[in-house]
Amino acid sequence: MLIVPEREIADLLTRDASFDAVEKVFAAMAAGDAYNFPVIREAIGHEDALYGFKGGFDGKGLTLGLKAMSAEPKRSYRQRKPESRCPLHQLQDHQARL
Repeated sequence: MLIVPEREIADLLTRDASFDAVEKVFAAMAAGDAYNFPVIREAIGHEDALYGFKGGFDGKGLTLGLKAMSAEPKRSYRQRKPESRCPLHQLQDHQARL
């Protein structure tokens, strides 16, 4: 497994290549060659925070995709401590972290 920080993705994959990959997976899904696994969303028992896990498999492209995330209760961006603010998403409703 390779974990790539978000800040490095633009150097590894172009926007056109990423759209092409997504388009191919959607085409594989339409043809029945790819599918998503059931989504898991669970409360973790701390301030209404949630844990989520999503995955899917493209049998044609032989690609397994996974996403794990946590979501915190809705809070205003300005109410968060500066060190916990996401610099890429300065939106009040932004909650998810990968």
